[in-house]
Amino acid sequence: MENISKDTKLSELSIPGTHDSTTQYVNLSPIFQCQDTDIQTQLENVYRYLDIRLVLKNDNLILKHNFAKCRKDKSLFSRPLTLDDLLEDVYFFLGSKSI
Repeated sequence: MENISKDTKLSELSIPGTHDSTTQYVNLSPIFQCQDTDIQTQLENVYRYLDIRLVLKNDNLILKHNFAKCRKDKSLFSRPLTLDDLLEDVYFFLGSKSI
């Protein structure tokens, strides 16, 4: 990115990303699972935009895909994946890179 002119418009770039990025551990996975890797792995694989869907529930922003819930891990009783969980992965990734 450092070699791209500052005059370049965002619409002129091709930025790799993932669709429904947080659906690795989604309930109803045969229908709604679009990804088989977590956010950390997607970032390590050079995806640079994340498609996320948020809903406010009990003062928490949780990730969903339509009416299916995105989960923290593959356990049947796993808690919902939150925006804080996602940001933790993003911050960890950014902290591990020399920018």
